[in-house]
Amino acid sequence: MSPNNFTASKYITHNMLLSSFEINELLPEGFYVILGVLLDDPVISKETFIQMAETDNPFLIGFAYSLKHFEFVNTPRGKIARIKKPVVEIKPFSFTITSEKKILEDVLVKESIKFGLSFSYPRLFSIDKQVEKTKDFFKEADFFDAMRKFKRKKTKPVFLDYCGKRLVGSFRMGNEAKKQAQERIATVEGLSII
Repeated sequence: MSPNNFTASKYITHNMLLSSFEINELLPEGFYVILGVLLDDPVISKETFIQMAETDNPFLIGFAYSLKHFEFVNTPRGKIARIKKPVVEIKPFSFTITSEKKILEDVLVKESIKFGLSFSYPRLFSIDKQVEKTKDFFKEADFFDAMRKFKRKKTKPVFLDYCGKRLVGSFRMGNEAKKQAQERIATVEGLSII
């Protein structure tokens, strides 16, 4: 099966700023694979992923319970991993505030505020043009459902004050991540968590 025959759509996304403890509590054991980059071995441990999540470096990780969800292409300079079946995609989440005092999410500009992780999972996928629902086939859909419950129980909405105007984004913050959140938004003058 070639990855060119795999397509996914109708992604559900959860954007959250979590402490290392909360990330560790949320994420199951499985396979964390760095996508789209030439490496000697794109498969990393959960612990290595948590360390990556604490940096401001860009990355795209695919999570699955089986390596059968990935295709590894060997090149003279290393391996590159591609998605073959639905995976949970994880990347850094950022937002910025416009001059009109509005939040723009998942925008990468110089003024972006790095604020946690973005978890995405498709509801529909097709392999060789046959469309299926992911929840009917893959265990990763159960993990994504558990993440939704974790999000409700252990995170809260983020309310911001920007120069006297109250702003609310769709992202959330773990109960243990408020100090971390305050440090991240302190880079923008006039911005604070309410």
